[in-house]
Amino acid sequence: MFNRGLLIAICMALSACASNQQNFAEFNRQFAEAKFPVRYTLEKTETTEIWDTVWAGEVAPSAAFRSDVLFEGIITNIEKKCGYGLDELVETRVVSHEALVFYEVWVFADEKSKRKDKRSAQTVYMEAWPDQTRTEYQLIGPCQASYPSFMFSE
Repeated sequence: MFNRGLLIAICMALSACASNQQNFAEFNRQFAEAKFPVRYTLEKTETTEIWDTVWAGEVAPSAAFRSDVLFEGIITNIEKKCGYGLDELVETRVVSHEALVFYEVWVFADEKSKRKDKRSAQTVYMEAWPDQTRTEYQLIGPCQASYPSFMFSE
């Protein structure tokens, strides 16, 4: 699932269709649909367009902070999956919090990260049961992802 987004990016770059504003919006829509932890931003000058990635969502407290058991379970599983835990947690970002469904991006300091800022992130997608006795979650995304940047010249 994750590689689909990178494949889309490469296809768009090779077909030179990425400079189209509509395609840019579609690309980010597909990232959101796949619950990727990043979105592309667009910077335009007179002669170029630059696509670069930013973490999805806005910095805000996680819904998981309300439950020690849930928070500890998520941190433990991220540590098992990626090797970083509470000490490396830099910020939590809320993409959306809707009734019983919470889509967040947790950003970690990560020396193995392929990004310049040495940060990596996991999407934490939580769904609470209607009676709120249980919350299930998914961790989405590779541990040390590398998202390509693009520059298009006229």
